[in-house]
Amino acid sequence: MNKGRNKSLWLVLFVVLCFWMSLPVFQQLILAFKEYTPAMGMFGSPWVGTKNFEIATASPHFARIAANSVKLWLISTTCAGLLGLVISLLASIGKSVKNAAAAAAAALGLTFVSSDLVVGFIVKNFSQQLIDPSVYPVFFTLAVVLPLAGICGFVGSIGVWYAIKNGKDAIKSAVIGCLAGVLLLGFGSFAPSAETTQLLYNPMVYEAADTLGSYTYRTGLMQSQFSAASASMLLQGLISLIPAVVCAVLLGLLMKKEKSIVPNISGDEGSISTGSPVIGLVLSAVFVIGYLAMSLSFGWSNAGNMLNVMLPSVVWYVLFALIGAAIGFAAGLIIRKAVRTFGAGTLAVIGLLMVTFASGQSSLYIMMRSMGLINTFIVTPLASLNSITPILVMMAVALVPDVRNDLNLGVIGALAVARQALLSVQPNLMVSSRRDMMNPAALMNTAINGGADINPLPFICALLAVIFALAAGYILYTTLVNEKKV
Repeated sequence: MNKGRNKSLWLVLFVVLCFWMSLPVFQQLILAFKEYTPAMGMFGSPWVGTKNFEIATASPHFARIAANSVKLWLISTTCAGLLGLVISLLASIGKSVKNAAAAAAAALGLTFVSSDLVVGFIVKNFSQQLIDPSVYPVFFTLAVVLPLAGICGFVGSIGVWYAIKNGKDAIKSAVIGCLAGVLLLGFGSFAPSAETTQLLYNPMVYEAADTLGSYTYRTGLMQSQFSAASASMLLQGLISLIPAVVCAVLLGLLMKKEKSIVPNISGDEGSISTGSPVIGLVLSAVFVIGYLAMSLSFGWSNAGNMLNVMLPSVVWYVLFALIGAAIGFAAGLIIRKAVRTFGAGTLAVIGLLMVTFASGQSSLYIMMRSMGLINTFIVTPLASLNSITPILVMMAVALVPDVRNDLNLGVIGALAVARQALLSVQPNLMVSSRRDMMNPAALMNTAINGGADINPLPFICALLAVIFALAAGYILYTTLVNEKKV
């Protein structure tokens, strides 16, 4: 009876989580068919039928924008999959449980990399090359590839860990697990393009850089054409739905056939080779040293002035992190429990929801504003849950098999959302215009755009990201190494 009651509880919580994720999309469906004006409100604004869709598709640039989105997504996802495969294969060296666990922890750390800092580094050091449209896809991929590769490498390394514990083929599990990670990225579709394009943008690469995400951000939040942006976002969601459905079907078939990536608590112990986590330690050291070195390349001139700007906001930063952690822990635990209780189908539900809510940023802004939450301490952490990277991390963690300590895995979700709230330009800039409530990444972005000195913000952002990454990696590593079957 208790098992049935628990199952019902997790189902209710999962439905509530899905409802929150999809709530902005319900608003978007209404806004797309209206001529929205803030004074009249969402329900008072007049209906205009399909006018907004006709305007969006009639644009001579629409086909090019859609093609750019698909092209950048394919290039970045392919590169992420290949890099993730390298990490997964490294995890299989020596057939050591500790090596595989440490490689998984190092890959998880990559998901905490701030693309905003990477973009700042690219803009500072490669400004001349960045004006070449033919080279733009390379810089775009460099900006987004590490977190995406981290997802692929994480799932692949977890497959290796499981295979070694249960006496199965580690190489095969590395490839299959990495493929599962690539399919998870398919749910994100074109979502990473908006923020990265906004940060990398310059007029010289407009033809190659403009995407569905940047177009909707520009029309919706920059020009306050919320109805036009909602229509464009729905079109983006429909286009994204094609790869997402394919990924959902393939992932379901893969998980049904390969038990190594299905969360369970059964199976034989098998022979365990312990050994030192050399590969994971090397990967982690390269990540930490390279990331901090990149941030230090910005220099330290005028650091005191920027610190004076930041210090009054430290309390807000702590609140962002704590509230984000609480929200992320609940969401991560719900997703983990739902996948274990109801099977792989729940991943498909979450993934297909991601296609819709990831493109609902303007309606999310309107929803937050109508609730009176704009420029409050809670709005950034709340909006951070409706971001792609934290949900992808939670979905990847939900695939970890043979681990009973779900609370530890829930903490990883907490860290993912807290990092998003504290170290990502979006959604902070979208929902807060107060300078004292801008997180370090948003401050760095506004300083770059204004031509101001940004030091030592890059180092602070990098250091905080490293702390989040090491904490998540340590929790994962100890969980995997200490896991015992009964």
